[in-house]
Amino acid sequence: MQPVSAAWPDVESWATTYVSSALASRGVTGVLVDRTRDVDDTLPCVVIRRDGGSVRGIFDDARVSVRVWHSTEQGASALALLVRSLLLAAPRSSPVVARVESLSGPVSVTGRSPERFMSLEVTTRGIDL
Repeated sequence: MQPVSAAWPDVESWATTYVSSALASRGVTGVLVDRTRDVDDTLPCVVIRRDGGSVRGIFDDARVSVRVWHSTEQGASALALLVRSLLLAAPRSSPVVARVESLSGPVSVTGRSPERFMSLEVTTRGIDL
């Protein structure tokens, strides 16, 4: 069988834009949301990266990792939980996202700054070509 010929959104670009906008709309400002983090980046910071996934017909099931840094343990936990909640709510507000499922976390990561890690699956709809 011939695979579907479709174009899917860049899930990293969509997720970083969506989370940044959703945080700002809730009055959470000063949070860097990006695909990468430099060692000297300011805190708080959220990095969203696609780690894999597969395509099913017109759907792209992207495995996405989210890392959250903050100046305090409590702040890292609170921001991670908020980011997860925002992403899980995305199918209600984004026409390109069909489903978001939490796979793991947020869990604490040992490092210089308080950090949390979580993994989600974000299913996006492709557009037929």
